[in-house]
Amino acid sequence: MAGLWGLKMLFWAGIIGLTYSQTTIIPDDNKATMAPTASTSNETSLTSTPPSNSSDSQASPTGTTVTATTEATETTPEPPKCSYTVTPIEFGLQINVMNSPPGDYSISIIEGGRRVIEERVNFTHSTQHNIQRLKPCTEYEHQVLYNYGNKIIKCTSTGNKAETKEMSETDITGQSSINGHICYQSQWNISSLKLPPNITPVNKSSSDSNTLCVQTNDICSDYKITFTSETCVNTSFDITKNIIVDLYNLTEIQQNPSTGLPAVIQPTLPTIKECKNITVHYTCSEKDNPGQTNKPLSELDPFRNYRCTGLIFNNNIPTVYTTPPVHLNTDCDLTINLENKNTNTSIKLSWKTTSQKCNGVLHKFSYDCSCDKKGITGIPKLQSDGGTCDFTGLEAFTDYTCRVQPKYNGKTVSNKKEVILKTAPGVPDGSPTVTVTVPENNVIKVECKHEGNIRGPDKYKRFIARLHPGGENKPQNETVCKFEFKDLSYSTAYRVEVTVFNGYFESQPGRGTADTRYNDKAVIGFLIFLISAALLLAACVCYRKLRKRRSDEDENVASEAIYMNTRPPGWRQKEAQ
Repeated sequence: MAGLWGLKMLFWAGIIGLTYSQTTIIPDDNKATMAPTASTSNETSLTSTPPSNSSDSQASPTGTTVTATTEATETTPEPPKCSYTVTPIEFGLQINVMNSPPGDYSISIIEGGRRVIEERVNFTHSTQHNIQRLKPCTEYEHQVLYNYGNKIIKCTSTGNKAETKEMSETDITGQSSINGHICYQSQWNISSLKLPPNITPVNKSSSDSNTLCVQTNDICSDYKITFTSETCVNTSFDITKNIIVDLYNLTEIQQNPSTGLPAVIQPTLPTIKECKNITVHYTCSEKDNPGQTNKPLSELDPFRNYRCTGLIFNNNIPTVYTTPPVHLNTDCDLTINLENKNTNTSIKLSWKTTSQKCNGVLHKFSYDCSCDKKGITGIPKLQSDGGTCDFTGLEAFTDYTCRVQPKYNGKTVSNKKEVILKTAPGVPDGSPTVTVTVPENNVIKVECKHEGNIRGPDKYKRFIARLHPGGENKPQNETVCKFEFKDLSYSTAYRVEVTVFNGYFESQPGRGTADTRYNDKAVIGFLIFLISAALLLAACVCYRKLRKRRSDEDENVASEAIYMNTRPPGWRQKEAQ
């Protein structure tokens, strides 16, 4: 047990004796700034746990805590390097950073010890930056600084000076100005240009170094001026411009826009004897579509609202002057006059278009024509001021709403024409349903129903019944289909045909059949006649027999009388006769 306890004590003593140290190394060749040695905050806490109470160990009277400290020395990283080149370009210098980290840079351009330009540039997506509006033929100092955190690093270059290019005549543009001035502009700094002694410069802001204005009284004439450069040796050039100076007070120009098409704007310009060939050329853009390319007046579309601006020309040479904007409306008062020719299965639609505002552009319109039943669409045959459309396969005596829709450049415009047209009457639909009865032996009664469209005016509606054999027609009133055929032949088969008539056409016939019965009255009469005849015949026979008997008796009496020489009975009557 004593040996085991000794081994444990040696183990904890070894841990307590451990220490750690670090050494900071600063390379001399890089001339880096030495950073103070700093102890790390890493601490290792080791706590010895006394042995547990067991049969083979003894408890330590106290727990021991041992702390080991690690010391570290950090080296400050070397700052990044940056470099750049300078190249003369048109109107200035180009800065190109090379082998430099991305980030924010400060660029300074110095002339004669005075900082004339200072710009902050972020070289993250590009390595080039242009400095313009410098003087031509001028030597400038330059400096580029890299903003590295809280430090500023000066970038290196092959030199700290660069000279700009020469200026040419094409680098200057001249334009008219109000108040009797003509101004010349350039991307160069032209404040150093020399003017002829007889030219009076105009006081202007010193910050506007790319504009040079001079005083002149010339109007609508060619103005010539000779510039000499102070910075470019032996450099001078002449610039000639046609001048419109103080020509008009633009706000006083009266502009009279037309309505409709072709569009016309008539400006009323003040009369200036020196300016004889002043014209205004207008271009317009849609108010609801300002991003659209400007159009001349001759190309404007109808039914649009435009914002038009006029550019003033002198002798067909454009100036820099523009008129105040003019609002132009191109609504067209289209009037579509319709004519139509209808059959019972077709409509022929013709139209002519007139307009007071847009009469000159009617030939530019196209048209769609349609009728609303079953989506019927016609193919128009266009003329310069109208067209025609034929619609076929229509239903007879039916209302159709037909439309003529004007279009311009494939887009519908307002002023469509709509009309309700009815096709001509046609053959009524279907046929009547016929019912035939025989109320008496020689009488036929007919009734019918018709539920189809009569395809004609209701006021002309009639029913016609024909009886075969015989061909008898029985017209009736507009709504009731009831017929009665009397005094027909007995015991005869008849066929009945009924049609509905709309004043123009008859429908297909509805048919029915019936047989008349025998004549019972005639039979009874004939029987009475036979009986009467038989009785009369019997009476005649009896009479003849009776008379013969009497005659025979008279003869017998006479014979006896002769024989008896006596007169027969009744001899006095015979003698009296």
